[in-house]
Amino acid sequence: MFVACSTLCFANDPLESALVKMADLEYARAEIAIMAGGKQLKPSEVVANPEKALHRIREGSPVTPVAFNLDIQAEGEQYLKEFHAVCRLAKQALTTSVTIQASEVGTPF
Repeated sequence: MFVACSTLCFANDPLESALVKMADLEYARAEIAIMAGGKQLKPSEVVANPEKALHRIREGSPVTPVAFNLDIQAEGEQYLKEFHAVCRLAKQALTTSVTIQASEVGTPF
């Protein structure tokens, strides 16, 4: 068993700084927040340059990403594009969990 820390704990810091702080606190695993309105990593950045996003997650810190917390503000085709890009990133980063926001009540499954 391991305990992971979320980058949301350091939401006002850049991603790299948050990961370094986690390592300083002796966390070995991290949940990476990928938020449209966040300061760390945005879904649109993953779409634009997935290799750079992977590099930002993996390099500069011994903390291993184990999950993504995803918040996409786009709708329709753009939502699907960002969602698929983050899922591909999760596969490349070897993460096992992607958390998404719940749908509104009454949304068809």
